[in-house]
Amino acid sequence: MRELDYTWSSNTSSGAQTAVEVHGDLIASAWYFRSSTGVATATISVQSAPTASGPWFDEGGSTAVTSGIVHVVRVAGPMGFARPFCGSTGITVRAIGVS
Repeated sequence: MRELDYTWSSNTSSGAQTAVEVHGDLIASAWYFRSSTGVATATISVQSAPTASGPWFDEGGSTAVTSGIVHVVRVAGPMGFARPFCGSTGITVRAIGVS
């Protein structure tokens, strides 16, 4: 069953994006980071926390993306809250998670 289906856009701001609450039943998720052309190398990661106010932890480590690339990060659950971190503007993130 789909527990997480959300899209973020870092077109106006970089850094930590808006957090979403995730059902505790989530066992697996895939995060698709798509960088637009013109994006220089940027650090991306998936962060999780037990509450919306943190503390926040990097899941699966951070990695760098470059212009025009789609990068997939797979993260196992459970998570209380989750958000992407985008080190640049111009990155769209789609997260899908299942129980």
